[in-house]
Amino acid sequence: MQPPSIITNLWDRYFYYPPEFLKDYILDKTLETQKLFLERITMLFEEGIRKGEVKRQPSRNLALAFYYLMIGLSMSVKLYDKTELERVP
Repeated sequence: MQPPSIITNLWDRYFYYPPEFLKDYILDKTLETQKLFLERITMLFEEGIRKGEVKRQPSRNLALAFYYLMIGLSMSVKLYDKTELERVP
């Protein structure tokens, strides 16, 4: 397994254990980014539903499921190397 990059380590450190003077700023920026990302994903699912490409269901729920799937995937990529991920059926 490859060690995480210094940038990844720095981001994780500041995100999970921010210095008090950066805590609110990091939280605000993270929530802002999450909101924009979820809005865009929701719009894409709504378009897919209109075109009949996606089964009709609440687009917000689809967007949240996709968002958290991507978060989980990004975390697993950090925890496992490429050969370990390729072995997963």
